[in-house]
Amino acid sequence: MDNEFVRITQIELHKFKNVEHGVITFCNYKNVKKGGCVSNTDIMAIYGQNGSGKTAMVEAIRMLKDILSGEQVSNKYYYLLEPGCNTGMDIEFLVRKNHVVQRVNYSFKIEYQPPDFEDENEGGAYLAEEVLGFRTLQENGKWDRIKFISMKQSEDSSMSLPKNRFTSKALVELGVIKRFAKKESKSFFFYNDVLELLNRNHYDYVDLSIIHEIIKFGRINLFVITVEQLGLINIGSFAPFYFRMESENSISSGGIPINLFGESRIPLQQYNLVTKMIAQINCVLDAIIPGLQITMKGEEDSTPDGRRYKKIKFFAHRYEKTFSLEYESEGIKRIISITSVLVAMANNPSVCLVVDEFDSGVFEYLLGQLLQVIDTSAKGQFIFTSHNLHAVEVLPKEKIIFSTADPKERYTTLKGLGNSNNLRDVYLRAVFLGTREENLYESTDITSIKRAFRKAGRLYGE
Repeated sequence: MDNEFVRITQIELHKFKNVEHGVITFCNYKNVKKGGCVSNTDIMAIYGQNGSGKTAMVEAIRMLKDILSGEQVSNKYYYLLEPGCNTGMDIEFLVRKNHVVQRVNYSFKIEYQPPDFEDENEGGAYLAEEVLGFRTLQENGKWDRIKFISMKQSEDSSMSLPKNRFTSKALVELGVIKRFAKKESKSFFFYNDVLELLNRNHYDYVDLSIIHEIIKFGRINLFVITVEQLGLINIGSFAPFYFRMESENSISSGGIPINLFGESRIPLQQYNLVTKMIAQINCVLDAIIPGLQITMKGEEDSTPDGRRYKKIKFFAHRYEKTFSLEYESEGIKRIISITSVLVAMANNPSVCLVVDEFDSGVFEYLLGQLLQVIDTSAKGQFIFTSHNLHAVEVLPKEKIIFSTADPKERYTTLKGLGNSNNLRDVYLRAVFLGTREENLYESTDITSIKRAFRKAGRLYGE
């Protein structure tokens, strides 16, 4: 295992969307608690009934990425919250940096303030409370006492930064940043100016470089790919190409929208990046979709103000036939879209890739092969939701999470199973017969579905 990385070991979700409470614990969590070890590949599959909280977890991790990156809590999350509901997350990270190993707990609560129609800048969601906890692994293999720093946005409270030696001027600056963080719906601890101010005042109660690593993880190494983003492929307009590329001096990561119906305009400084990404994608495509390669044609042009760019168009090439990429199947375009970040996750222990409905458009046997490769050899972390139960047959049972019909305990593993038990059969039996203690399925039946279709048809004379 590489010496430096950030890894999510546990996620706890409170009152978000249809999740009253839910915990997902990764398979390495026990090893981490015992001695900071990551001995297994980190792949986690989330299965369950429609509307049972799978996508809610993906959306919550997307919100976490925004917060860690110092971005605004998006307006779209406002509609997943209720006034006074105290939506929150508790996340535990394992951080290895310069031979120092730390467990970092980050928790936050979001409050919703109804919009002020007289002032469009007031109202919405904001981070009402944040807590960071740090524990360092000692030479004897035990964890030291946890150190906390915290922030509350209530009028009568401020920051808790133990052992501070701040000047009155620095305290005023921290108070100003706190107010700006609330107004801009951003994290206080991951606000751009906070770490610079703490460094300037020689704050050493906690290792600030660890916070830098978590920010870097959120901005560069955490990828969350939602159905909404990949839905651009389904409507045939754009194909988002996600990537993470390293050079000697820098790391580039993000996504590039590719116009499927015409030419895409790529700034010259990005063109070499796109060329490398296509070479990387083709290397993998040759192994998983034999005979398929994608090519790129383009020419240089400039805008009226003199900025140079490339006009490019993508093509699929297979068995001596070449045609526009827009005519490829949705499944193949989805695979192409995320191949570069799959490669990054497979080769870099700090990369965490989260994909909603990973199985969509992927042939069942190929899906199983991809998951086996990731489970046996990937260095990074992979979290995905799926409806195709073939993964349940190829992944170890401790790497499968099932969403339940109980909003107070949304996620569970199936316990008490031996090596000879077929997890797929056990799960389906529990769905059909209710044979498990866990409430895995909110009952539906064929007769009720037939009756509903007939009743709906009669509404408009069908």
